[in-house]
Amino acid sequence: MLDSERASSAQRALPLLAFACLPPEERSGIRAFAASLAVAGGCALLLWGPLLLQPTGPGWRVRIFHVGAYREALSWPGRVANAGSIASWFWLYLTPPVLFFCVCGLVLLAASRGLRACSFLCVWAAILLAPLALFATVLFSRYTFTAVAPLWVAGGVFAACLATRLGSLVRARLHSRTIAVRLAV
Repeated sequence: MLDSERASSAQRALPLLAFACLPPEERSGIRAFAASLAVAGGCALLLWGPLLLQPTGPGWRVRIFHVGAYREALSWPGRVANAGSIASWFWLYLTPPVLFFCVCGLVLLAASRGLRACSFLCVWAAILLAPLALFATVLFSRYTFTAVAPLWVAGGVFAACLATRLGSLVRARLHSRTIAVRLAV
């Protein structure tokens, strides 16, 4: 299994990455960022507090870091097999059309002016998936659920662009039909 320490240590970099991906003119300053990070830390403390302070059960190190559960290190073929399993789960559970929209959204962002957004979404997904592929000795499809969010954002960008293009095409056709009806009358 993937222990919480390996996954959460990589995910701690996500707010810093988001701040670094902002254009320089949109950064409101380090104080605003630090205040936001403090609020997020307070929320995390509220969420983790009951788990850390629970008087029954095993100690907090075992509950959080799974210290008592030692497993052998994963070989490179096993890591490649994990990556293949993750890719197949996206194909199966997201369904091919949704995965197609997600990939097209990433390509659209990379090809247009959204390179920062594309890189942020790709790194976000990589931060969530890399520990699974590299360290998980027992892998379940539910572990990849958190990495779906950046893919859905990219799919939403593609769907919005497609809807805008199709909407203007439909409006143009309706407008031409309206003119044709007026000319016929």
